[in-house]
Amino acid sequence: MTVTTASVNASSFAALLKQSKFASYSPSIAQVYTTHGGHAARGDWGVKRPLSVRKRGRALLIQSIDSREQQTEFRSGESEANMVERWQETGMNITASDKGRESKQWKAQYDNRPSKELAIDSEFCAYTPPPQPDMQSNEAGAALRLKTSPSIEGTPDFNLMSTEEFDQYLERVRKLRPAFRKYLQNRRVQGLDNEGQSPSLYRMRCINKGDNLANGFLKEISHQLHGSPHSQTLEPYPHRNGGLFYPTPNSFQTSLLYPTIPARFTSVTTSSSMRVSAAGMAINVPPANTDNTRPLDWERQSVLSGVAPIRFVETALMQAPEAVATAHSDSSEPSFSAPAGRSLRRNQPDLTEPPFTYPTGLKGMNMQIDGAVVRDQTIRSNQHRPGSLMYSLSAETRSRAKFSQGPKPPAMSDRIRDLDGRLSRNRVPSERDREGMVGALDALLKRVQPEEK
Repeated sequence: MTVTTASVNASSFAALLKQSKFASYSPSIAQVYTTHGGHAARGDWGVKRPLSVRKRGRALLIQSIDSREQQTEFRSGESEANMVERWQETGMNITASDKGRESKQWKAQYDNRPSKELAIDSEFCAYTPPPQPDMQSNEAGAALRLKTSPSIEGTPDFNLMSTEEFDQYLERVRKLRPAFRKYLQNRRVQGLDNEGQSPSLYRMRCINKGDNLANGFLKEISHQLHGSPHSQTLEPYPHRNGGLFYPTPNSFQTSLLYPTIPARFTSVTTSSSMRVSAAGMAINVPPANTDNTRPLDWERQSVLSGVAPIRFVETALMQAPEAVATAHSDSSEPSFSAPAGRSLRRNQPDLTEPPFTYPTGLKGMNMQIDGAVVRDQTIRSNQHRPGSLMYSLSAETRSRAKFSQGPKPPAMSDRIRDLDGRLSRNRVPSERDREGMVGALDALLKRVQPEEK
């Protein structure tokens, strides 16, 4: 007796969805797509229809899958891909600036999150052990956990909310009034004065403690929501520079692991600082860090003028790149397939109609960079990459930096000349000096004329 089993074949749509890049496509996210090999020769980019770009390794940004003309709209993403690649070669960390409205808004998104300190294992820095919890007292242990928890600062920033989001946030906060009253009662008991009376709310408000109480209560609620080991909620943790650079190297690592950047001094600005072109970007070099480098000779009398190796000293992110389109976005651009009558209107893509806006990506980014000219100031006896096997097997590294060298010790001729000068001074020798000189002469005569046996 034979048993016949029916084989279920996977649908062609499921196989296409699994192998296609269309599954990860989102019109509100600026994603860079690329293709290689025979797929590039056939124009297969993983979307609905083949594209006209047949060059391998090209980077594209898909703006729309289906336009009114039934075409796939795209634009070049080479600038975004090259920018990220060039910045990775510099090895410089990016920090948000405190100046400007856009930078303050972006910094506020992650500034109320706890800063994660990086543990560096190196002989060039001191080791700081982590804090140990106090297990003897439950209250002290709970306070320490509340102090060192990575989720106590995860409160939402209402300054960045839209009107609808802010109304929903107010509804959630109003439900916390009983818990807030209990929190205030506990703080009053802890803050009793010498006479056994707690200050009134009016007095606390006058001395600017009301905001601290409200923020402390919201932080404690956030800790209960996100800091519990059994919590099923994820705390939003935006990136500090919008995903431009994920590593966090320090200056010592950058000087050892990353080479200098070839640059060309182009002009002098009004503040006497030099305008330099490096890594495809325009940076400023203060007068103290130019190392007397002259700008480029535009008359072509000297082709090599203005060329010098530099390093980035300080970077300030004035406006983060917009990789995701939002409802209150100001830097979204209309697509070519915008509906009639709304070609100049900026709107949020939704599921009811084809989206016609896309994020600008690196076009909306603004960054200020300060650099410094760095010559060959470091001489290392071990030329291998630090941390590699050959670096460890080689002899002990003896690094010398010209800018860190102290004064050279005087030569032997200078020492003898100084000794002769001190001996030739008109000074009456004391009895102790005479005895020392006689003893030194006797020892010298014994060496020159040894005793006869």
